[in-house]
Amino acid sequence: MADYKVPNLCGTSIKFNASQSKFDIMISNAIGGLEVDASTLKVTISLDNTSLIASNKAMMPELPALSNVSLQAQLTSLSGLSVGSSQYNILLAGITLKFGSALTADGYSLDTLVLDSRTAITGGTDLCSAVPNYEVPAAGGDAVERSIEVLQAEVDSEKEMPSVQLANPNVTSATTNASNSFNNFFRSASDTGTLPTTDTGSYTVTDEFTTITSSAGGPAITGKVTTPKDATVVDDNKSEKNNICDAGFSSRPIKKYQSFTKDATSLELEKYPTGGYALRMHGFIDLSNIDEASKGLFTEKEFKAGYARRRIYPVGHINSTVDGIKIMDEYSLADKVLTIKEPRLFNYTGWYQGATGRTMYFQVLYKYNSKYDPN
Repeated sequence: MADYKVPNLCGTSIKFNASQSKFDIMISNAIGGLEVDASTLKVTISLDNTSLIASNKAMMPELPALSNVSLQAQLTSLSGLSVGSSQYNILLAGITLKFGSALTADGYSLDTLVLDSRTAITGGTDLCSAVPNYEVPAAGGDAVERSIEVLQAEVDSEKEMPSVQLANPNVTSATTNASNSFNNFFRSASDTGTLPTTDTGSYTVTDEFTTITSSAGGPAITGKVTTPKDATVVDDNKSEKNNICDAGFSSRPIKKYQSFTKDATSLELEKYPTGGYALRMHGFIDLSNIDEASKGLFTEKEFKAGYARRRIYPVGHINSTVDGIKIMDEYSLADKVLTIKEPRLFNYTGWYQGATGRTMYFQVLYKYNSKYDPN
């Protein structure tokens, strides 16, 4: 082996000399680093080793890239040769050696494929439809069937037309019927403020009612109301329930709070109270300017709040008098009008509500029977 240290020596290889030089350096560094820390020596040896590997790789030529042997390509070449010629026989023997076993195992006949490939090529048709796509590695090995290659388009693709949505006549008819049926629940804007007086669409009217009596802790009060029995109509063994009645349905009681922002002896409610009385009525008194004579009527907590609230009962209620002495104000009810009985015990001067920016003098809680029953 030539000494790479001799300058200009004939026949030397620059790449080989570089690799040998790096190897010698690595040996020298390893011997010279025996007395240093192992971690320091490791770094040095790693760098030398990396440099040596790179130098060795520089001497190695790249391996040629050989493509796989294709059955389709081999049969194409075979179809161009004269049957029975020496070239034909040699190529056919090679094809049989490389692909014969795999084709037989997969149920193919090589003889049939040879005839089909020649017919396809001479007839101007596609070989891919006649011969499966088998390949063998260039360096040798077993034949493997691949998927058929994607063909390259030679013409423009077909233009896709946008879809056209067609109306389903059954859906259209069902939608129209449902809309017409649903519209029966609506009335014109000019009629929505009043109750129907005759049957129309989904609204059916009744004037049947039952008279009931309630005391509410005071005198007996008589009123009328439509019960479920009153609203039910039996016809031909079929029962239907009316849903409109001016008397109001006993099955549809609704609680309502109503506030009054004025001091008056008579207060008109928006609805007719069920049973002819209010569940609760209060009057409010401003305590900011109360006179000395009246201060004993109110508590320290009420003075701190700045107002007092006093209950007002129906006339004759058991809680409005004690031993025949009136201790709370009373009211009477005629239709929708509440009237406070005179003389009043308290001067209802109101209570200013900062959130709403108004003064509330009275508040009434009552129930009324809805004149429309959606059930």
